[in-house]
Amino acid sequence: MKTSTRGLRSGLAKTSFRHSRENGNPVPFRRWASAQRHWAPDIASRFRDDDQNQSFLPAFKCAALLALMLSLALPAAGMASGVPPVVTGNVALNEVVGLVTAGQFKAAETRIGAALKQSNLSPDARRAFEFQRERMQRVRLDFGLTADQVEAKLRKRIPDLTDAEFADWTVHGLFEHMAIDGERVYFNRAPSNLFHLSAAAVARQKGGTTYVDSGLPKEINDNYIDFDRNVIAQAKATGRSSVLPQRVQVTQTLTVDADAVPAGKTIRAWIPYPRADKGQQENIRFISSQPSAHQVAPESALQRTVYLERTAQAGKPT
Repeated sequence: MKTSTRGLRSGLAKTSFRHSRENGNPVPFRRWASAQRHWAPDIASRFRDDDQNQSFLPAFKCAALLALMLSLALPAAGMASGVPPVVTGNVALNEVVGLVTAGQFKAAETRIGAALKQSNLSPDARRAFEFQRERMQRVRLDFGLTADQVEAKLRKRIPDLTDAEFADWTVHGLFEHMAIDGERVYFNRAPSNLFHLSAAAVARQKGGTTYVDSGLPKEINDNYIDFDRNVIAQAKATGRSSVLPQRVQVTQTLTVDADAVPAGKTIRAWIPYPRADKGQQENIRFISSQPSAHQVAPESALQRTVYLERTAQAGKPT
């Protein structure tokens, strides 16, 4: 999953999100919401690609960031929570879990397909098998780089990177990777994460983002420090625990590529939506969406979402 994020600004701010998935699963909709936010630390930018940091840094003016997650047409409500049902005594399921953990995805998929064809499979077991299929899909999305691609991304920040350096960092396990069906694949953030793990890599980079000991880009770290000072001073002066509210506006945009889903099929998306939390974020207001029909989960939902759906059309992005 590829994510491009811009930060929230003090006063009236706007954050834009675009998620796209391989194999035609990037998703489809827009949703605007307005909310009153108070100070809350966030370190999501620690693991963002450098090219994303470059566009992110100038706009980052307050310590708040809304993370976007997507579930596309999941087979059951339980799956949307990300927690598989507990199924005991199912040997086939345990074997599938082991295969997925070991990176033997093809073998796991074969067994999942066979299990789902069983007419006497319990609903919980069916959801558990489907969860493992979804688990594999999400792992593939996170581990999508080859060694050559990792090296190419590094050369953007270390143009004179040597083969010996790359081999040394690889041997020392500084590039997160795993084997899927015998092929070594790397975590999408492995190139940028190297600069959190290796002082030598930081010293070798040409331009790009400068990081400090906290692991944050220097400009963001400095913004945190300045804002923290103001928060502490305001709290001491007023005797209040919640101070310096920031009014923000958030836009989330998701698009499914043309013909990624067969025409006539319904694409469904559950987009994260904030819960009111007094002193943290409040006065939340839904502004509009495309399509306009939507369902916002009740305030009581612990993981609140807004639900949208749209029918795929041939030759057109959704």
